[in-house]
Amino acid sequence: MQTPKTHSLMIDIDEVLAEHVAAFRPHAARALGVHVEALHDNPDWDFKAWFGDSGIDWRDVHDAAIKAGMLLSMDPRPGAPETVQELYQHYKIVICTSRTPDPVSVSDTVDWLNTHQIYYNDLLFTSDKSVVDVSWRIDDSLHQIKKFASKGQKFVIWDAPYNQAANGPRVRSWGDVAKIFIPSSLMVVG
Repeated sequence: MQTPKTHSLMIDIDEVLAEHVAAFRPHAARALGVHVEALHDNPDWDFKAWFGDSGIDWRDVHDAAIKAGMLLSMDPRPGAPETVQELYQHYKIVICTSRTPDPVSVSDTVDWLNTHQIYYNDLLFTSDKSVVDVSWRIDDSLHQIKKFASKGQKFVIWDAPYNQAANGPRVRSWGDVAKIFIPSSLMVVG
């Protein structure tokens, strides 16, 4: 008989589970008329470092990229599927994203999670992740992290250049996540 899961873990998708920036880069470069290499790997959270004063709204480019299948093309972060499979044995896993819950995004998100065998109990789309009742959260978004902190919620920051103003425990890989959340972690992940 399996022991009931008494703790829950909320996990973000973009730039936590998935290589979102790498998938968006070619779309942004095409829209800006530049080579992909001209766009560095660490843009601001809202891509101002790439789009700046170009007059092009990154959200329009992003929406078009989603319609073109970008969400399905994202690579998982190294070790993410294996680590989440192990976490699933110990925690209720809530995948939570601030993606717009339009039909394409929802369908492609579910297909991407299934394709990469990322196990979960619940999938939520919300712009305010602090309303989700879970034991712990893993996220990279500075504004979400600030909300968690203001409510006294437990969280781990997925380290990124755009969230350096946040204080709290940080992880840089799924191996780091395993060390924190998997009892007697013996997993070897990236």
